[in-house]
Amino acid sequence: MGRESWSMGYLVGRVLLPLAVVATLFIFGVRLFDLYRQVDVNGSIDAHTQQVTATATAGLVGTGLFKVESRQVQFEFQGRQITTGAYGLPDDIDGLASVCLEIDSERPYRARVCGTRSIGQAQRNLIVPGALVVASVGLWGFYLWSRRSRRSVSPAGIS
Repeated sequence: MGRESWSMGYLVGRVLLPLAVVATLFIFGVRLFDLYRQVDVNGSIDAHTQQVTATATAGLVGTGLFKVESRQVQFEFQGRQITTGAYGLPDDIDGLASVCLEIDSERPYRARVCGTRSIGQAQRNLIVPGALVVASVGLWGFYLWSRRSRRSVSPAGIS
């Protein structure tokens, strides 16, 4: 490895851009899985729909730096208390709000707010990672193309 092999161009083209491509593909895959999961949940709720009234709660879950906001619903179904997440909960739920839910009667932990069958949020979550994948692959391709084109050009006067 010569001195040129550790130049800034080498680090960007051979290390950082491939890492960026892998990271954005991973993020895109996670978001794609979320879309698949939401379509699956909507399908199962549509097949075995039952409406229930639930209490929605919002608050912080976790400890220290790992606290995240959590919005969950709690309801009684066939004599059991069930606490789960639900698609379509508004962001501004505060305290103990009462909400109408459509649940899958065979798997009651699958829930969505009544009348919200849309998978729009999951689709919107694909836009940024998709754009990052396209940009990072494009930059990496441009880097490889420019490196190859520089190698193929011979100095003037040499045949």
